[in-house]
Amino acid sequence: MIDKEQLKFGIEILANNTICKGMSVEIKFLPVKIKCKNNHITTIDEDVEFLDIPKYLKCKKCGDNKGIEILQGKEILIRKVVFDRL
Repeated sequence: MIDKEQLKFGIEILANNTICKGMSVEIKFLPVKIKCKNNHITTIDEDVEFLDIPKYLKCKKCGDNKGIEILQGKEILIRKVVFDRL
């Protein structure tokens, strides 16, 4: 999983010396949606630090923590970029 502060810092560094210098960055994460080996699909609402290690994820319905498939929450989507022309 990408750390929110590291991503924000990286975007701000890339914006230096460009028209986007000084821009504000807002980052929102989608809830993590998982499917267990029993085909239950559940959502994990809290921040997940170990998304790249599925054994830390657990199905809320049956408690399974083996064979977890991550359906949502690993992707990055840039919804919009807004800036004023100088």
